[in-house]
Amino acid sequence: MTEKLPVFRVVSNVLESHGSAIQEFLDKFIKEIDPNDHGAVLRAFQNLMTSQHALVHEFRHRLGEGYQEGIIDQFQNDVKRLFIADFLKGYAKDLPHARTKLSRVECAVTEYFKEVNFHVGRSQRFAIPVFPVANWDMQLECLRSSLETHAGKISAIDEPNTVTLSLEDDFADMYAHRITKDPIRPKEEAYALCGVHGGRDTLEYAVKDILRYLTLNHRIPLTFMEALALYTAHPRFLQEQERVVLLAEKYISSNGTSGKCSLERYAFLSSPQGAHYLRVGLVSIDAVDKVFGAPSLGPHAFHAQEDYPNYGKPSASAIIAS
Repeated sequence: MTEKLPVFRVVSNVLESHGSAIQEFLDKFIKEIDPNDHGAVLRAFQNLMTSQHALVHEFRHRLGEGYQEGIIDQFQNDVKRLFIADFLKGYAKDLPHARTKLSRVECAVTEYFKEVNFHVGRSQRFAIPVFPVANWDMQLECLRSSLETHAGKISAIDEPNTVTLSLEDDFADMYAHRITKDPIRPKEEAYALCGVHGGRDTLEYAVKDILRYLTLNHRIPLTFMEALALYTAHPRFLQEQERVVLLAEKYISSNGTSGKCSLERYAFLSSPQGAHYLRVGLVSIDAVDKVFGAPSLGPHAFHAQEDYPNYGKPSASAIIAS
């Protein structure tokens, strides 16, 4: 599998604002390096990476307290967003109660980001709180409501912003029998996802290659419940991606005759900006790969085929538990 480098728009923003300073630094850094001496080029790159870690270390030494407080503020802000969306109903009676119950998770998040190697780029989320599995259908309604609120903020005053929910008939039954083989996720306590990626660097991979790629890069795909928490707090993320396939859980159905497993599927969420709907269902590996393997077909190529809507990027993240 050929590794593809992610291209994030924030990189362009950094180059635009700091491009001359970066160029000046590199000019000085590589001035004495012979480009034909491959060993020297390798050592220079290693020195560059060491310099990067030294720079982050020195920044943290000077402004580390503000950095930690910034992480805490973002975490608490996401807790507030979820509380306002009624996502914490049944978990906490009010916002102070929610923050108290999540204090151990908050401490775990700050400890996680004390390690320089876990620094998160601008294209990633710092930490998203995830709660014990409760009523997924209620939390799905919270996501629908958040999308509706977001649509109202970005649309014209007189434009209808009602977001309808389209749930595939067999999803509820299949969700109850989903297969998760993941010992690192707590089952009965809250935890946080740290460093959530959009997953655009996996866009052209087949599903099996995506899962392998994530493992090699110490990332994990999202579960359905994790996606509900992320997109309820930040509905624009889903609408910007439009369609997300979630690869952490398998939904396996039998062929109905011999009882043997005949089809593996994954959950997906779909809510294109301006379309005013939230669609939830299951999709097979073959159907996902038809789109991941054919990015040139364009965003509307499968709209005429209800079985094959155009899926976006599989979000992924590192994980930390309390």
